[in-house]
Amino acid sequence: GTIFTGIWNDESRPNSTNSHSIEFDGLFTSISTDLILSSNVLTIEAWVNTDSMQSMTLVSDKDNDDNWGYNLYIDEFVKFDFTVNDGAQTFSVDSLSISDGEWHFVAVVRGDDYVQLWLDEYMVEEIFWSGEIDYTSSSVSIGQTPAGKSTFEGLIGDLRFSSIARHSEDFMIGSGVVEFISSSYDMDGEISDYIWSSALDGELGHGSVLYYPVEDLEVGTHTIQLSVIDNNGTSSDSETFLLVVMQRPNSQISYLRVNDEAQAWGWGVSINSGDLVSLKGETTSSQLIDKYSWVSNIDGTLFAEGSDGVSQFETYDLTNGTHQITFKMQGANTLWSPEQIVEIEVNGRPEIGDKVNVSNEFIDRLKSARFKVSIVDDTTSGLDLTYDVGYRLKGSEDEWSSYYISDISFNELTGDLEFDFNPDENAETGEYEFFIGVTDEMGGTSDYYVMNQGITVQNNVPEISTRTVDANGDGEADEVGESGNLLFEKGGELILTIESNDQDGNIANVTWYANGEIFGYGANPDDLDYTVLESGKPGGVGVENEITVVVTDNDGGISSDIFIIEVTAAPVEDSIVFQAIAFATDPDKLPLMAAIGFAVFIVVGTIALRRRSSSTSVEDVIVDDGVSETPRKCIDYW
Repeated sequence: GTIFTGIWNDESRPNSTNSHSIEFDGLFTSISTDLILSSNVLTIEAWVNTDSMQSMTLVSDKDNDDNWGYNLYIDEFVKFDFTVNDGAQTFSVDSLSISDGEWHFVAVVRGDDYVQLWLDEYMVEEIFWSGEIDYTSSSVSIGQTPAGKSTFEGLIGDLRFSSIARHSEDFMIGSGVVEFISSSYDMDGEISDYIWSSALDGELGHGSVLYYPVEDLEVGTHTIQLSVIDNNGTSSDSETFLLVVMQRPNSQISYLRVNDEAQAWGWGVSINSGDLVSLKGETTSSQLIDKYSWVSNIDGTLFAEGSDGVSQFETYDLTNGTHQITFKMQGANTLWSPEQIVEIEVNGRPEIGDKVNVSNEFIDRLKSARFKVSIVDDTTSGLDLTYDVGYRLKGSEDEWSSYYISDISFNELTGDLEFDFNPDENAETGEYEFFIGVTDEMGGTSDYYVMNQGITVQNNVPEISTRTVDANGDGEADEVGESGNLLFEKGGELILTIESNDQDGNIANVTWYANGEIFGYGANPDDLDYTVLESGKPGGVGVENEITVVVTDNDGGISSDIFIIEVTAAPVEDSIVFQAIAFATDPDKLPLMAAIGFAVFIVVGTIALRRRSSSTSVEDVIVDDGVSETPRKCIDYW
């Protein structure tokens, strides 16, 4: 059956082998079963403890007010009733009140034509009945009617249903009976007495039918003798037969432990797959025990060993599901003990799939990657699972962190756990590994799982936003010329500028290169080494120079930009004339110019005097044109 909102109570009925009972709250607690009672002959027994005076159901199939097959309830007094012939007649028995907060034994025995109501070992009423009983289609309901009415408030201990009309000695307050039956007759009169006796226990009782408690018989082999006396006082020859009374070994489960912690198992125990379950059973009987048996209705035989009346074992391997584990022992007399049953529900732990889907295996700082991992649990929806996700640098012994983890969710359509990994600007670069832990509603946790797919976090390289070149010194960025390159005339001033930033750090260095040689340093270099530039011939076409700027951040990340500057040389005439004019018009150079002029006057005068006193021919005069590269031989004739 299924217990709804019941409470496990440590109080139990007298002489019970079970130390617990079910507490019904009078509002919601009930037990539904799949048991159908459709036999006219039956016995219902229950141990009950209540102090409530309200109308309360103990056991019933009454799902309507017109006809029903059995209804044991309390309405001031203990009562039992049922209907026959489609509700045409109701038979009812009742007894005394039991609403005193004490334990009471209640039993209903319905035979083929009689009904007995027993209370605390005494039959309080008996009636006779006839007709066709009106059974309903409802199964046995405990604690309320199948229609949800008359809810019981109190404790119910042991409860037993039987498809026979039990003798009072065979109730749950007894230990079982032996039924002695005689079919003797007298040809010329009547039988007046039947005397039953045992060679071990002496006289047992009288009557053609004798019920004798088993617990009152000596263990051993009895020679049972029956003597019959008629109404004339004549005694028949005695009939004898053998009755062997053997004692069943008793059995009990001493403890149930889960992961070495003791559990109360009356209501059943819930564990997680892989938990360590330890069980111990024993007997208090003095007889020898030959066999031990622990059997699961799911896994079969769990253990079959023991010694000196004690059997104990432990296992990690119970299959997922609800186990009914039965413990019993067989004595040397071949009798098995009563079965002791414990219920263990094994919850399957959440399972994490091996296949991991990640959007990017390599990401820069301040970027994001999304993970998808399949998750399966046998009882809990993925939406109701609890997830623990962490990361750390692979190969490190660091604690798992979740600082960069966000948007953890379960996708019902795909069955995947999804989450994002978002390293910030301070994240260490390198390969990261990821951990996932999953817990279901019953406390089952997944195995320790480190994903087989990681992510490598990379440094963000510097970003070059703008780069300008002022090749003519006018303070404005220059455009490329007709050749498609920036033009620069050697001897002028070149102004280079670059703007850059680093999202996850700072710029450590800016270096400029010309044709592979270092040209200068800094975002705005003011000490360029112009000697590394290559230029064309004066007045000719320029030479292309490859200019490279390299930006390095504090983590060693590098970005670069390349452009071409075409360098030309100034024409010769322009350079001589313009330089002479510039030199001559410089006020600071006037004294020097006067001295040079005086010197020229002296030299010219001297030459004039010599020309008057010599007869040098024109061929002897060598004039340096300032252009010719081949030196000429000069011969003076004095």
